[in-house]
Amino acid sequence: MMSRNRPRQPNSSLGAGTANSEMRLRTSRVVKPSASPELAAPEGRYRTIVEHSSDAIVIFEHDSGAFVEVNRAGGELFGCSENFQLKQSFKGLFASEDVADAVMTELADSGHATRSRIQLLRPDGLQFFADVTVASIGAGAGRQCVVVIRDVSQQVHRERDLALANETLREAQAQLVHSSKLAAIGELAAGVAHEVNNPAAFVSVYLSEVRREVARVEGRMLRLKAKYAGNLEVQAALGELEGGVRPFSELHEMLVDSIDGVQRIAATVKELRAFSRVEREDAELLDINEIVRTAFKVCHTQIRYRARLEESLLATRNVVGSRGRLIQVITNLLTNAAQAIEDGGAEQHRIRVSTEDADDYLRICVEDTGSGMDAETRARIFQPFFTTKSREVGTGLGLALCANIVRDHLGEISVQSKPGGPTRFEVRIPFNTGLIPRYSKASLSPSPQPHLRKKVLIIDDEVQLLRAYQRSLSRYHDVETAVGGEAGLARILQTPDLDLIVCDLMMPNVDGVAVHAALSKQAPHLLKRLVFSTGGVFTKRCQDFLSSAGNVHLQKPLVIEAIEEALAGLSANPETPDPILQG
Repeated sequence: MMSRNRPRQPNSSLGAGTANSEMRLRTSRVVKPSASPELAAPEGRYRTIVEHSSDAIVIFEHDSGAFVEVNRAGGELFGCSENFQLKQSFKGLFASEDVADAVMTELADSGHATRSRIQLLRPDGLQFFADVTVASIGAGAGRQCVVVIRDVSQQVHRERDLALANETLREAQAQLVHSSKLAAIGELAAGVAHEVNNPAAFVSVYLSEVRREVARVEGRMLRLKAKYAGNLEVQAALGELEGGVRPFSELHEMLVDSIDGVQRIAATVKELRAFSRVEREDAELLDINEIVRTAFKVCHTQIRYRARLEESLLATRNVVGSRGRLIQVITNLLTNAAQAIEDGGAEQHRIRVSTEDADDYLRICVEDTGSGMDAETRARIFQPFFTTKSREVGTGLGLALCANIVRDHLGEISVQSKPGGPTRFEVRIPFNTGLIPRYSKASLSPSPQPHLRKKVLIIDDEVQLLRAYQRSLSRYHDVETAVGGEAGLARILQTPDLDLIVCDLMMPNVDGVAVHAALSKQAPHLLKRLVFSTGGVFTKRCQDFLSSAGNVHLQKPLVIEAIEEALAGLSANPETPDPILQG
């Protein structure tokens, strides 16, 4: 309800004498004798109209503000009867004295005034909404005013309920649109991951192989030097050979830096997929410190110009949860912390992230030395669409999504802050989140045994990638390759004694799903030897397949360790397909 703009003064210019000289309320049914029969009929008709009007009609004296007459609707509205002495003045009807003064001023200037949706008072002090029209009657000392009051309380409340419902609907629609945008971003990220991972994969494979070869050459050179230490001619030849190329140490550093660069590209793509994941994500056993470090990489650029990033990652126990969604929580908290600090203050400000084990939960804290927030902002900070930022910067969904994700893990999120002071977000994730990991890497594979050569078929639509895999893995296994799913199926049926079939999931025409379906009909006993490789899953068909299939799938680029792990897992469980393994 609207509060009064200022306290009412007991001695106002209008209605001041009402309390001392109460006037008996007369209804319009009390008809005064007419001056002549000719006037009696029209007056009677008007009084009948007034009496049966659904609006309250009240007459008051202009100078005193005291009420003179009221019709039946007015009596019902104000709870009056013929014997009731109304103690209110006209100004006493208004909940706001400022509104009353404005009406009286307008009435004095123009002889009439109209207001809509204002709040009036009943004699018992209850407020209601009304449309009010006031007009002067007569002039001089006997001047009176007539007031028409229409109670619109129900209409106002209905309009408010409707506005609230519309706002709720708009929020739901906006959230749906935002969810659709996130899904689109996720599909785009998966598509980009697929296209980036393939070339990154064979570059990474070749660089790793070159690095190993350089190490072998260096080792042979050192052995030759030691073997022919007394042979000056051999030593001179070896020295001349070394003098014509870069030092092995420098080559080694160059290759390490190159491999690191490719791995950073692959890691960025993987983090993008984790942040905007559209395929079903299973719960897994997580190292929360690794989650935090991944979020650091995502937010590094936003933070570096605003604050120093400090960490105290002391958590030692793992927790079962959704990797991508928890990365999203930490990323959002770091982003909010960075946006609370102006650019250029990196030396004066800090953002600190800490993790630690508590009794039965994991505590994650994100603190910043930004602008802080007041109590009203703190109370609404986790509400959807509430934001203190411009529309260009924030949607008001980040912290609401954080709260939902934390609740999905049976956890809690809270904030401590004050204007101009530090802000601290605390997330508590219980060790028992109620989520069940779908697989455990440790349970899948015994220690890899690279010295046992196996027959491996790799199916992919990238010729360069197949060539890289064959050159890299042939040192350890008998590797065959097939370009595309159709050629891969033919090779599988021609070579039934394969120990492992690695098939790319996303390929044109015959993809991994089609290969799986064909083997189910033609050679179901080979399904347990089939694993999938993927650089990004971005079609619903493949997403649904991975959610229901029981085959291992490996992330590109493939490395010998992943192949050995898959082979060991199949050897450990020869009769049944393994759960999904994300390598």
